[in-house]
Amino acid sequence: MRKQYVLAVVDDEEELTYYEIKLQKLAEPGNHSPDISSQEAFLVGKSAMVMVPAHSDLEKSGFGKRLDIERLMLAPVELLYLMGIGKIVLKSEDNLVRTGEYFALARETDGELAEKDKVYTELRGHNFTPRTGYKFGHHFRVYCGKNVHSDMLVHAVEKEASLPMSVISRSVRMAHSVKKKMLFGAVHTTGIQFVEFARIKL
Repeated sequence: MRKQYVLAVVDDEEELTYYEIKLQKLAEPGNHSPDISSQEAFLVGKSAMVMVPAHSDLEKSGFGKRLDIERLMLAPVELLYLMGIGKIVLKSEDNLVRTGEYFALARETDGELAEKDKVYTELRGHNFTPRTGYKFGHHFRVYCGKNVHSDMLVHAVEKEASLPMSVISRSVRMAHSVKKKMLFGAVHTTGIQFVEFARIKL
């Protein structure tokens, strides 16, 4: 309808705050997997360690946290994605760990893993680079292209999730303070719907 959707919220002091809400259509999905070679990874707790030199293909594609010159640590969502596209073979000691087995293991301590995994995979499919957004209080900080700084904060939520307005307000203020967009990735049976909230003045 080409109209702006504005949410007006009345706080405890009877003051109004206005939020613009947009359904974000991301860039067209890419048609290729990351240009990285297949690797063996070894289970360490809920994460995995890969023996690759510094500046490896994995790091250049935005995966992992460097421990030292030989070891790269992969987070659960990264590991699930790479296993899903056939770029990582996961082992525990000498035993092969399949994707479903690892997912069940990692989900024991992360009840949001299913939603995070789907949103992470969707973002990767649009050629974005998601990294942890923990220090911002959200699931992901997201880089677009070769940008040095992240462009978005993204939080994965399940279908028909109900969030208090105070949570959304906090999220929007945090994103604004670090000059990023605030998106919620709602997981539906037919895909992921990204909803952007932005504070505005009328």
